Amino acid sequence: MAAPYSGGHTITRAEWGESTELNVDFTTVHTTLHHQLYHGRQLVGVTETIGSRTISGATQQFDNPEEIQLLAVDPDEQFTDYGSSLPPRPYARVKLSVTTSGWAADTRYLQVSAGTEPGGAVDTANVLVNEVFTGNGSYSIITPPFDESGSWNLEVAGIDHTQPNGNRGTALALSADVLVYPQDVYAEESGPRITLSTSAGNLVATFEEPA
Repeated sequence: MAAPYSGGHTITRAEWGESTELNVDFTTVHTTLHHQLYHGRQLVGVTETIGSRTISGATQQFDNPEEIQLLAVDPDEQFTDYGSSLPPRPYARVKLSVTTSGWAADTRYLQVSAGTEPGGAVDTANVLVNEVFTGNGSYSIITPPFDESGSWNLEVAGIDHTQPNGNRGTALALSADVLVYPQDVYAEESGPRITLSTSAGNLVATFEEPA
């Protein structure tokens, strides 16, 4: 079976170097392949050489965490995005593929709006993304994370340069089924999210849950 491979490797360390830098160390049986790092379904980093066992990815930390996963790929597929073929798992963000045709030259951006709760009608004031319009063609837009599982209603519309907020064109209605991990516990000022102690022979874990 040809690459990509989702198995045969193990993440041994994953930590945030900065708020937008994810660093991952791993072991692998795939010694002739490159490795890719995905945060959710988004390709965020690749190994610099086939022998590298560390990947740094440019991404963001979210209150609702997403999967960190690796793929081993052929050398000539180092930068090919396989995010859409990753296994079904909780993914808080949604990737939209939109193709425009015949849009006016004064279009400023593609605006993505959503409801405020699963199943709720789209609220045009709840803007998730303003994607800069660079001409008619295909656009791939990744939303911010949703904070609750369910079927979310979305709309994509063109916005022109009219002041102050632009005129909104005819919207494309979409929906997406989202499965979300619960929010992580809060980090303490010193860094750790969980404090361990012993009391009367018992191990006690102390943490603060999100409100």
